[in-house]
Parts: sequence; C-alpha cells; structure tokens
Amino acid sequence: MLDLYYASEKPLPRQQEKIYRLVGAKTHADKMAIDVVLVEFWKESADGWRNARADAEIARSKEKSEVARKSAEQRWHPERNANAMRTQCDGNAPNSQEPITKEKKGANALPSWVPEDAWRSWLEVRSRVKAPNTARALTLALRDLERLKNEGNDPRTVLETATVKGWRGLFPVKSQTQPVKYDL
Repeated sequence: MLDLYYASEKPLPRQQEKIYRLVGAKTHADKMAIDVVLVEFWKESADGWRNARADAEIARSKEKSEVARKSAEQRWHPERNANAMRTQCDGNAPNSQEPITKEKKGANALPSWVPEDAWRSWLEVRSRVKAPNTARALTLALRDLERLKNEGNDPRTVLETATVKGWRGLFPVKSQTQPVKYDL
C-alpha cells in the first residue's frame, strides 16, 4: 500500500474493495490484514486513506526537488551567471565514449596526418583493455601522437605498434638498428 501511495503521491481510495484490487488481495485473510493495517497505520480523510509518515516523505521529496529546480534555474540564468552555458550541462554534452573521427567537426576532428584505420584499430584495443575512450583521453593521445610525429616517429607505425602490443598509450617506436644476437 505504501508503494502505491508513494508512486501516485495521492491518498488511497476510500472504498476498501478498490484497495484490495490495487494491492492484489484476493483471499479473506489478505483482505482482513489490509483492514487491520488501514485502521492501525492510516487515517481516513475526505479524499481517501492517508499515511502521515508517507505524506511527510513526499513533502520532503517535493521540497528537495523544488530547491534543485531553483538552483538549476539560477545556475543557467544568463543575467545571473554570464560564464554558464547550457551546452556545459551533462544532458547536452557529447557522448564521452564516442571515438573522435574525421567526420566530427571542429576541435574533435581527427587531424589529416593521422591514418584513420590505424587510429580506429588502436581505439578498439583500448576498449578491449578497458581504457576509457573519453574525449579528454583521446585529445591527450592525439597530443602525444603529434609530439611523437614531431620527434621523427611515423604516426602509422606508432599506432600499429601500440595496436599489436595492446598498449593503452602511444610511445616512440624503438628502431632495431643492431641485429639481434642469439646465444646458442
């Protein structure tokens, strides 16, 4: 009965037969139990059966919701907070798990010097090793890749090495200028 009361935020019907039906009481024992609970914990009013504690909880919940609504309204009101933009709220934020690709416009675009197939392969590895592909993480990875490129590393080789080795990050490619010697 409390679940029904909290869900509807309205008093239970005055007619006990309706209450029996709403809570699924079918047997005589179930109906008698409901009658006992109604008399002991509920008060009959003009609009139906009320529970004092549930009324207090519902009122507290509505008050908390109203305070949160007013706070959000004040936070996003342009005259009160010139720095706040609605695009900064979570509901309008881009999907942080969505990988950055060339199709994206603006700051999230993949630079033309990054081979898209190698980038996507490396993102797949990151997903499999449970590294979050958030927009921030991928922006930092692109910055690292650009630094490595400027140091003379080929971006495709860096990405393919990271993919093959299952790395979360991007690192310089070690060149093997000396032949590997085996002791037999």
